[in-house]
Amino acid sequence: MKYLIRSAIAVSLIVFAFALAASAQATRKNVKPKTQSVRVVINEQGYSPGSFRLRKGVPARVTFLRTTDRTCGTEIVIPAYGINRQLPLDRSVSVSFTPKRTGEFGFTCGMNMMHGKIIVR
Repeated sequence: MKYLIRSAIAVSLIVFAFALAASAQATRKNVKPKTQSVRVVINEQGYSPGSFRLRKGVPARVTFLRTTDRTCGTEIVIPAYGINRQLPLDRSVSVSFTPKRTGEFGFTCGMNMMHGKIIVR
């Protein structure tokens, strides 16, 4: 009888441990990162990367670094998010926003000659 009780307790503990592990794994899958970050370099060829993906509803920080004075990329304009910032040479400039809707949204230099794309999913 003692053997049967010990076996039942052992089996119950094993089942409980597996259930707890499965629950923890499911919780980890549902947790979204607090922010998403992208770094864009402005060089003589334009924006690098020229496009990038963001997740809808997750706060984003996009950092721009202008490394050349040979383009018109002295400011960044993201019309869909009301962003217009100056980009000093060799200084990182971060813009923060939360993508509220899916789609493709352009960003440009102040003269609208250099173009990039934000893809929100």
